[in-house]
Amino acid sequence: MLTAGQILKTKQHKDIHAVSTEMTVLEAARLMAEKRIGALLVMKDNKTIGIVTERDYLQRFAPMNRLPSETLVREIMSSPLIHVSPNEDAKSCLALMAERQFRRLPVVESGNVVGLISMSDMLREIPAQQQFVITQLERYIRGDMG
Repeated sequence: MLTAGQILKTKQHKDIHAVSTEMTVLEAARLMAEKRIGALLVMKDNKTIGIVTERDYLQRFAPMNRLPSETLVREIMSSPLIHVSPNEDAKSCLALMAERQFRRLPVVESGNVVGLISMSDMLREIPAQQQFVITQLERYIRGDMG
């Protein structure tokens, strides 16, 4: 069964970017644009306490009618951090993402974030895994397992 850890291993871009709770929304948005990413982990005292995403910016910050240079990440971030372990099966991850309306899901091992999986990662890897299983079953049925 495909797991969150296996999906992380297939990702081309594995960098994890983080910001402080005291960073401004403007700085965070610029960093996301510069890195071409849609989410940043939010850190306080060297601990990951949340995540800020493009969606947080649109749904939480935009209605505030405030300047992004005067609004802090902690005011719009999603917290507490909802996450999965690397051993979590992909279907459970997808169900959690759908239920909570997340596009990105942190993967945590031994208390540390080891990566983020996105809905796109999931939708790319699940069919690939299913095709692999189908191919193996077809080979087995044909007696071609050599």
